[in-house]
This record gives sequence, C-alpha cells and structure tokens, in this order.
Amino acid sequence: AEAGSFTEAARRLHMSQPALSRQIGALEEQIGAKLFHRHARGLVLTEQGELLFRAAHEVFTKLQKAASLLADANTKPSGELRVTTAVGLGSAWLTPRLSEFIDLYPEIRLQFILTDDELDLPMREADVAIWFREPRQNDLIRRPLFTVHYQAFASAEYIKRHGEPIKIEDLDNHRILIFGGPQIDNSREINYLETAGREGQEGRPGALRVNNVYGLKLAAQHGVGIAMLPDYLASADGSLVRVLKDVELPESQTYFVYPEELKNSKRVHVFRDFLVAKARQWKA
Repeated sequence: AEAGSFTEAARRLHMSQPALSRQIGALEEQIGAKLFHRHARGLVLTEQGELLFRAAHEVFTKLQKAASLLADANTKPSGELRVTTAVGLGSAWLTPRLSEFIDLYPEIRLQFILTDDELDLPMREADVAIWFREPRQNDLIRRPLFTVHYQAFASAEYIKRHGEPIKIEDLDNHRILIFGGPQIDNSREINYLETAGREGQEGRPGALRVNNVYGLKLAAQHGVGIAMLPDYLASADGSLVRVLKDVELPESQTYFVYPEELKNSKRVHVFRDFLVAKARQWKA
C-alpha cells in the first residue's frame, strides 16, 4: 500500500514480484475480500484494504512502543531516538552540538528527520520534536527550550541599490522575501514583514517565496531582497546587514515535545536534559 505497486514493494522487500503477488492473492482469499484495485498506474486500496492497513499500522505502532520500553529497561540509555525539527534549526543549531551528546551516550542511535512540516508524534512518525509553537494535543508533553529572536537582513549590495528601510512603512518600496510553501504555516513570525503595518489591507507581495530558511538566507545574501531570519541562523553572519534596527520585531518560543507514552523513556530524558542545558548556555 505504501509502495504503490507490486514491483516497488517487491524491491523494498527483496523478493520477486510474482512471489509477492501470490502472497497478496493468498491473503485476499483467506479473508474473503479484495485488498487492492489494480490499474495501469499502480494499486489503490479498497475499502476493506484501508481497514486492514489501518489495523496493521496500529499493531506495528504498538510493537514499536513495546520495543522502546524494553530498550529503556537497560541500565544505560540505548536504542534509536528519532528527532524531528525544522530544517534551519536542526542544521544550524542542533547538529553542531551533538558531538558531546554522542560521546556521553554512545549507545543511543540518533536519527534526525529535518522538515518544516510538523510530523505526527502520537502516530510515531518521530519520537521527539523541537517545535516553534506549543502543541495543541493534551497527550503531548512539552518543555520550553529557548526564545528565537527574528531580525531583518539584506545584503550590502541590495542596500546600495535600493536604500535602507528605517521604518516598517518603508517596506512598501522594497522587495520582501517570504518563507512558506503548500504544507507550511505561513503565519509564523518569520513572515512578519509581509503584513506589518498593513492591518486591514492586503499583505505586501513577496518578490520571492522560499520553503526553506537556508534558501531565504541565500537569497538575502545575493541581493534579492529583505528577509526575516532567526538569530540561530544569522547572528554570526558577516555577509548580511541588519536593517530596521529600531523596529521591535517578533520572537517565538521553542518547545521540546514528546508523547506521554515516552515519559519514562531514559533516552528521551537524557536528550531533553542535554538540550535544556545547551539552550541555557547559548542564551546565557
């Protein structure tokens, strides 16, 4: 069902396509229902197939949880820990701080899932997350990490050609770079320049919309326009010039988040405590 075709599924399972097709046929005969609609472009689950797929997914999720709890029964924290966060935060802030953690806990195998989409933690798409907002679900435990401050930047070349904006109103005559995409919350603080000072009006049309904060930074460095960037990405960059210095710009709180079912996990506890300590050092 996930692969979309027998050929791709057989490749992933390291078996022949005919053998896999026979197994699915035997399963359909056993339960007395067709699981797939077969057509030229691949496979689509039937209603009965969807029901079985969801049930199997729940079973594997529970098995995964049981394996995690068994791994935490060991004296030392060990096993795999899947961490998800935004691409920029994970690359620029989190990854450079991991050498010490790996030295301290060599038996924990970290897997990073860097994406600007929020993964479903209760469905175990990841074990823990660092998010830019407090989670809405009551069954997710959250711990504040640090505050992200946003500032506006442009290249020296851009300022030379277009002038430097001093007030928010000046942005009406400048090229604004916007962070966003089909699956991204476009209302985040990083897009403050799009709507600031335009209450009741349409937002400023962005000269460029980028779904990756690194792409936003590179566009600003190359003189495309003015971008809002988080402090963890732009604070030590000499190639960018800060603008709107006297304007109070927004900030956001980051949270370390994990499902309640992992509240007794040693791997989660030591990783959480490590990040809290690193966040305090960074903001000290």
